[in-house]
This record gives sequence, structure tokens and C-alpha cells, in this order.
Amino acid sequence: LGLFIDELKANGMWDDTIFVVYGDHYGISTNHNDAMADLLGKDELTPYDVAKLQSVPFAVHLPGQDKGEVHETIGSHVDMKPTILHLLGIDTSDTVGFGNDLLSEDRTSRAIFRDGTVITDEYVWTQSTCYDASSGEVVEDVSLCGPDSAEAEKILQMNDDLIYSDLLRFKEQTEQ
Repeated sequence: LGLFIDELKANGMWDDTIFVVYGDHYGISTNHNDAMADLLGKDELTPYDVAKLQSVPFAVHLPGQDKGEVHETIGSHVDMKPTILHLLGIDTSDTVGFGNDLLSEDRTSRAIFRDGTVITDEYVWTQSTCYDASSGEVVEDVSLCGPDSAEAEKILQMNDDLIYSDLLRFKEQTEQ
């Protein structure tokens, strides 16, 4: 990445470039859980550990930006588009999507995975188990994760309906 950025700068393109880089979930297969557990000094990885290991970086450089900031927040791939558009000052109120601007104060702080796993500031719901997000301890009152898991299921279903039923074709027809 450093060489690529140096080339952009050398060619005078860096100051006209929106540069976005993010990591990919599932970079290490669960087939390697034993090795990861050894690396982390654990006897074994719990489903909580596996979910938390899905954290990835997301970095944005905008033209004219000379100083960076670090924001520790929970989000996922669907949050990239609204975040970048808002950074560029583009109104997203008429767009279709399920993401949030990661830098907005008024947003839902969560990551939803395709398998139904949900990570929030307080809880991690994965494989039908509710965990405390800070400690990794199992939360006996599963209903604490209930609203998050139900909302995730609804969003995943809406996403599937949007894609597999090609629902965006109706939005385009109403705008013509």
C-alpha cells in the first residue's frame, strides 16, 4: 500500500484521490481455530472469540486531508457507502441501503454477519448464545440479545428480498 500511495503522490494524483482501504472478514478460516487459540494463549476459541476476531480496519483518506483520526466503532461493510458519501457531503436520504454513517452520532452501532451473528457495544449474539461484549462471558438472560438478533434477521431478510427479487427496479421506475 505504501508503494501505491507513494506512486499516487509522485504522479500528482494523491491530492485528487479518495483512498479507501478495509480488511476482509474471515481472513483466517475457522479450520485454524486450534492454531489461533495457541497464538492467543487460549485452550480453545469460543464462538465469541471467533466473532470478535472478525474485526477489520477501515481507513479513508480524502483530498486535502493532512491529519488522521482514529474512531473505534462497530460497523460492517454496508456502512462504508453512507460513511464515504457523508464525508463527501452527499445527501443519502433518498438512497436504498441498510448501513449507517460510521461517524454519525445518531447511528446504530452494530455489525451483522450473514450467519446471523450480531456484534454491538454491549452484546455479541452468535450461534444462539448471548455473550457480554466486554468480557466474553455467556449472558444467561438471552432476551438481552433478543432485540438485536431479531433486528438482524429482519435486515438480512430485507437485504435478500432486495437482491433476489430485484426490488431496485421499482425504485428506478418511480424516478423516471
